[in-house]
Amino acid sequence: MKLLDQSCSYMGITCHWIDNAWNIQKRLLAYRCFNDPHTAQNISHLIFIILEEYGLTSKIFSISFDNASANMCSIDELIRMCQPSIGGEFFHIRCTCHIFNLCVQDGHRSLETYIKPIRSAIHYLWTHPQIMKQWGKFCKLNGMRAKRFARDVPTRWNSTYKLLLSTFEYKDLLCYRRRGTFDILRWWAQKKQVYPILSLMAKEILACPVSTVAVE
Repeated sequence: MKLLDQSCSYMGITCHWIDNAWNIQKRLLAYRCFNDPHTAQNISHLIFIILEEYGLTSKIFSISFDNASANMCSIDELIRMCQPSIGGEFFHIRCTCHIFNLCVQDGHRSLETYIKPIRSAIHYLWTHPQIMKQWGKFCKLNGMRAKRFARDVPTRWNSTYKLLLSTFEYKDLLCYRRRGTFDILRWWAQKKQVYPILSLMAKEILACPVSTVAVE
């Protein structure tokens, strides 16, 4: 199932079989709008309707699904409705990619300290168009081509790898910080007309020493 534009869900069903010449075949059977709640009953009902349309209800050997609770329960419903061979012993094939992704995401937790700052920086660029424009100018000033980085999502095991790979060349720019160029007194001098009361307070506060070491 896929969610598009955060408003409309779709269910896609593909059929895989080996023909008489022992060639593996694959066809897209349906790609249907599915805006009902994703309950086991609704999922199994739509799948069964599609299988009925193609006359396949009694010909299904197995269905590949991930281990989401609604999917697990819908398998029980489909076994009851389709009566597969061998009593449905091999009816539910756990999605290998889903299992692999769970393993990868579990491994990522030990690297979260290193991955999170990069992920947060890229997310910030994606969600702030004006910052993205400034990023483009900053790249150009440093002789680099502005790049719109990939984003990782928890449901795709290799998306974090693609994120890190796409940012590696730009690591120096992403980690760039200006040091020693910000003068707080000059800033308040420039803003004293905008913040007349606050600037007077800043003059008093910034004149206070933070340590007595220098006068001891």
